Amino acid sequence: LPSLGALLPAAAVGVGRLQRQLQLGQPRWLLLVTWAAVQIVLIFVPWIPYQRRMVTSLTLPVIALAVYGWPAVAGWIARRGPRFGRALAGNTLAACALAFALFGVSNLVNLANDLALMQQRHPLVFWPTPQVEAIAALRQYTDASAVVLAHPFTSYLIPGFTGRRVVAGHQDVETLGYERKVLEVAWFYQGLGSPTLRQQWLQRYGVTHVFAGPRENVPAGSLETLPFLTPVYDTGTAKIYRVVR
Repeated sequence: LPSLGALLPAAAVGVGRLQRQLQLGQPRWLLLVTWAAVQIVLIFVPWIPYQRRMVTSLTLPVIALAVYGWPAVAGWIARRGPRFGRALAGNTLAACALAFALFGVSNLVNLANDLALMQQRHPLVFWPTPQVEAIAALRQYTDASAVVLAHPFTSYLIPGFTGRRVVAGHQDVETLGYERKVLEVAWFYQGLGSPTLRQQWLQRYGVTHVFAGPRENVPAGSLETLPFLTPVYDTGTAKIYRVVR
């Protein structure tokens, strides 16, 4: 919530202004107020582990309400605020510069973090070309109903590149039972179960294709021995198998 800064008090002024103007009961404004109130409550619910994402989604209603409340805030500053505040209220450029200084620092920090990851060639930022080509090829070798098995990191890209579903995707935000599925995916790729058990496991999740690249770290030749997997694509370092039913 502190990251919202002056938006919160401005939004509160916006709610008060709506109430005074008898507009708070209009569906569009009632939706925004209810949205913001519910989000603020859910952020502090201890058993919901998505606080950061809820804060992100809270910004939309807060900004809309703050925009509605800002004329009242600016008018108050111009009438009663100190000399500095009155000067800002009458100087749009200076007000924008101050707003950037107060609220733009977090964006600069995020940008610096991304640049550092790029400079370090972090594996989540830089992907081998054959692996990216193989991921993109899933669109050609699968249909829209396909479910792809891949390493969780590989599964970050597959839905975005191809629109295909995956077994273990972006952590427990988009994947139910994420931690359990991560262990099961490793179990499958390392060949720790019998072929029959591994086939049953694929059937349980409705897997239609298996992706095998550097991140999957499959023991050499282990997937080729499984009678229910048929290779359909091979770059030398990344392969796609179709599950035979």
